Amino acid sequence: MKVLRKNDEFRRMPEKGVADQKAINMLLGMGWNYSPKKAMKDFYKVEEKVKVKPETSSEPSVKAKTIAKERRAEEQKKITKK
Repeated sequence: MKVLRKNDEFRRMPEKGVADQKAINMLLGMGWNYSPKKAMKDFYKVEEKVKVKPETSSEPSVKAKTIAKERRAEEQKKITKK
């Protein structure tokens, strides 16, 4: 397989037979150039973005939940002691 490039367009062309080589030569005559596979991979490489979920006011944090549980437990202890 040969990789051909013209501006920001890439083509992968087979080179098994005479017909394939003629097609490559035709594209080379039309302004296409040979390009390394790495250039094509780097061009189409998509960077992974890490999605960070912001904490909203409707979703209390874990710390706030544990504090609320502790307060409820203390209040129940006070009620049962009376």
